Amino acid sequence: AMCDALRRLVLIPSGTSNKAGVGAGCREIYALLDGLPLERRILPQEVYGDMLIASVTPAERVPRILLAGHMDTIFPAESAFRGWREDEKNLYGPGVIDTKGGIVVGIFALKALAALELLRDLPVTWIFNSEEEIGSPVSQALFTTEAKRTAMAFVLEPGGSRGEVTTGR
Repeated sequence: AMCDALRRLVLIPSGTSNKAGVGAGCREIYALLDGLPLERRILPQEVYGDMLIASVTPAERVPRILLAGHMDTIFPAESAFRGWREDEKNLYGPGVIDTKGGIVVGIFALKALAALELLRDLPVTWIFNSEEEIGSPVSQALFTTEAKRTAMAFVLEPGGSRGEVTTGR
């Protein structure tokens, strides 16, 4: 199921300047979150693709856990690096080892928490932004506002190819 979800996301061309493609990815992620106890809101954008916020509304006002994952890639629709390929060991395509892969892992982690009935009480907010590859000119204000009510944040972008964890930039 994870591989199928990743394949569907990777096959959507989503270079930052491809507003329609990033928007299609946003709607695909929205659908992947179906069945989870999350309030989901699509934030329409004028220039870049739409953004998505998904959150659990906790019973109490407590510091939140912020998750971040961008839906755009650096690859324009006409890039030579497009499509999906897999072999016995690896998966290949735009975003596989970038945040599209991280988004899929995060969604399935939330599904596991929901299956254990732990998600509905977890004060999590996830921002899926559409213009990270160019420095988040629109979503930066959204992240700044959300961070003020956050105890911790995790960007679901893979670390290094040897398993390194990125803790800052």
